[in-house]
Amino acid sequence: MMKVSIIGVKADKVNRRLRRRVRMAEVKEENINVSINGNVLPQEFNVFDIVSRFKKHFDEVEKHFVERKNELEQIKYAMLIKEHVLLKGKTGTAKSKLGKYCFNFIKGAKTFAIQLSKFMSEEYLFGAIDITKMRNEGKVEHITTDSIIDCEFAFIDEVFDGNDALLRSLLEVLNERKFTRHTQRLDAKLHTAILTSNYVREDEATEAFLDRIMFKSDVKPVTSNKNRMNMYHTFVKHGDKGHIQLGKILDGKAVTYEELVSLANFILSDAVELPEPVLKLYDLILREYSKQLSCYISDRKANKMLNMLKASAVMNGRKRANFDDIESVKFALVTLNNDQQEEVFRAVFTKLMSDNVKYEGVVNEMGELEKIFNVLLKSSDQKLNPKSKEILELNEEAQLFEQKILQHNFCNGTGFKDTDVKFSEIRQGTDRIIREIAKTLKLQNK
Repeated sequence: MMKVSIIGVKADKVNRRLRRRVRMAEVKEENINVSINGNVLPQEFNVFDIVSRFKKHFDEVEKHFVERKNELEQIKYAMLIKEHVLLKGKTGTAKSKLGKYCFNFIKGAKTFAIQLSKFMSEEYLFGAIDITKMRNEGKVEHITTDSIIDCEFAFIDEVFDGNDALLRSLLEVLNERKFTRHTQRLDAKLHTAILTSNYVREDEATEAFLDRIMFKSDVKPVTSNKNRMNMYHTFVKHGDKGHIQLGKILDGKAVTYEELVSLANFILSDAVELPEPVLKLYDLILREYSKQLSCYISDRKANKMLNMLKASAVMNGRKRANFDDIESVKFALVTLNNDQQEEVFRAVFTKLMSDNVKYEGVVNEMGELEKIFNVLLKSSDQKLNPKSKEILELNEEAQLFEQKILQHNFCNGTGFKDTDVKFSEIRQGTDRIIREIAKTLKLQNK
């Protein structure tokens, strides 16, 4: 086959034409309205503006705490994906204060707060029984105003002091955001709950309850001398009124509850992409972690933790997750400050991530090659006039691309079966495009 030699300025010109074709194709693909549950988002909804202010909120909160960065990360992710947090630790480790600072400055939301005891009944959580309705209509219904059903956030202190029946009654509200008692069926407004305890009671009665709490942390007292001095200085400066200073800083810039819900819905929708290679590495890390610790990871938890990858991507200004986002899973997979669990996760993630660095580069490069190939293929499928200038330009572009393919180091194999098969398909497809163009050009000479 006769090949056109393209070098120097001419090659640059052809490359520019190729890049322009790819850009035009990408613009057409990206010009799509993002929707949630079939409803197109309003134009004033700016995902990354809300992200910026939400991160600012937590940056400011962190200044009021010492050695609580990871716990705040857990709460941040919980609020982004509508999940819950369990903070276990000794008294006086600022568990209650964390919840107060994270929840109270989200405008337009109510926080339900309670400290459980084993003698409490459901009425303490879901509201008193409506005596009038029970007397007149024979129906047992709760007056849920200002109860956990009626509030967007909840802070439940000493949660394991609650009796088994009370914890079981919480499950439906925490997991499904539903409240069902007899004929009374309500949607719970609950977005995120922070639960605290001095201990964790693990038995058959609490197993299901614990599995529905995505984030868990063992909150420890401040140990570093330097950090303890910082803690003292913060207390001397603000006392117990640091929230007043925080309120002044966030005034006019705070995230509203409506914005938080919109952001969470965006993350939980299909607007954020989870590529297949990322899913494969994610699954590999979960299986290896589970194997090394001989621990059980439920399918429910494995599915829900995928939202962590999407939240991490959005928090980093992207609508497509990558391998780096998998590290965020640590905040849900391990009990924070459990040295054994954290060390196993770190070792598993580091090893499997390094094995996939090469693969990520190969996938990205293959994606660029595939973009160009698809543009050439689409252009060649059009009915081109054999005497037009456009087909001559397409011929130059196709032959330049073929030269790039023949000289590419992928020709020696990438070591990954799926990408080697894809590269072979692109190589053969490019050859077919050139043959088809050659047939068309023959008509020009007749």
